[in-house]
Amino acid sequence: MVEKTITVVNPSGIHARPATLVVDFCKVYPCTVEVVKGEKVGNLKSILMILSMGLKRGTEITLRVSGENEEAFLDSLVAYILNLED
Repeated sequence: MVEKTITVVNPSGIHARPATLVVDFCKVYPCTVEVVKGEKVGNLKSILMILSMGLKRGTEITLRVSGENEEAFLDSLVAYILNLED
């Protein structure tokens, strides 16, 4: 398992539309993809989980990836989330 901590930079945070894009991006990866915010841990392949975490701009989150080519996928996921736009 690999993980990386980032800060949400999208001005509106990760609301419904960006969350849908993240879920679609993560669903192509055949293994585990999680987001951690404080004590909450959620599956990044679940729109409801992402929305329930309230990921607003400035929120620090940790992304965890476990499985095949995990480092490469984590790098691409971080870049994807940091470049999300409304």
